[in-house]
Amino acid sequence: MGYGIGLAGWEGHPARGKVTGAGDAEHPMTPHRGQGLNNAVLDCHELVTQIGAMPQRTSDALKDAVKRYEETMCKRGNEAVLSN
Repeated sequence: MGYGIGLAGWEGHPARGKVTGAGDAEHPMTPHRGQGLNNAVLDCHELVTQIGAMPQRTSDALKDAVKRYEETMCKRGNEAVLSN
């Protein structure tokens, strides 16, 4: 992520794919534009969408779903933070 707060060091961590973040935990924003809650809702929607699209209900499929969610969330969150 380009704004200095990110998933650095998260690759290879034993919790990767089992634990993730959403909303201000991943992309804190100033309150004056009202984008924090909007992005938190979008994060949750994206995570549920990725979990719902899992081909099987396995731990590997869940890890892949969480990774896809994080890629989408980080890109969108980075853009929102930089425009904030």
